Amino acid sequence: MPKSKFDWSTEIAMLTSDEYRVSAPLWSILGEAKDVAKYFREHYKADKKAGTPGLADAGLASSLADQIESLIAEASAASSAYRVTVDPKADTSKLERARFLVSEIAAVLEFYLDDGVEDEDDTRLANVVNAHKDAPDNADALALALEEYAAFASMHEKGIKGLGGFDTNLIAEAKALATELRAMPSSAPSPASAKALARRNRVLQLLDARVREVRAAAKFVFRAQPEIARGASSLYERKRRIDQKRAATRKKNLKPQPAPAPNA
Repeated sequence: MPKSKFDWSTEIAMLTSDEYRVSAPLWSILGEAKDVAKYFREHYKADKKAGTPGLADAGLASSLADQIESLIAEASAASSAYRVTVDPKADTSKLERARFLVSEIAAVLEFYLDDGVEDEDDTRLANVVNAHKDAPDNADALALALEEYAAFASMHEKGIKGLGGFDTNLIAEAKALATELRAMPSSAPSPASAKALARRNRVLQLLDARVREVRAAAKFVFRAQPEIARGASSLYERKRRIDQKRAATRKKNLKPQPAPAPNA
């Protein structure tokens, strides 16, 4: 792989957190970022003949696509470096599955409850999220997160069933996996593994920020050409916008209606 012309060491060191919520498989995150870089190059300059603006009008650096591609390579390399540090004798499949289940259940709950109305359920979800966002990445912590997310999801099982393709069988799986994780011997990640994971997450933070920058600029610059703006959005976000009204309607219909007044 050719050496990148960008040195990310300073920016990586300036970040204040090692956390990055992986809400999709890494290959999907990197693949969408690659698509955004391609989109940026295709729409950077205004098309005077067609009468359409360009992303340059938003003041974005012309090197942004190169930066994104450099960070894709950095993220891929950092992920590989992290995998090498994991004890090959350790069974990490259950931990990986637990992380996936927590992410899936959290995502569907956030989406379902995001209807523009702040109520007790929003507060409950925020409490669950805050309780686990800085928890250590080990079997015991993941078991507790699975139990609490699954318990909350069970309260809204009818509403979230099939929402965005969500399979409610994952709730029961989360509860069962929590029990299995508690039976696993405790094993803290090695210092090398923790350091490698922190670097991967920081690189992903930098990549995510630039991808978001392009998407935000596309939404503004091509506000009169929505079909062009749509090309920069992610598949997940497109589905989120399409399903937003459906989720709000479903939540409203599931709430108990007040009883009619006597003699009404």
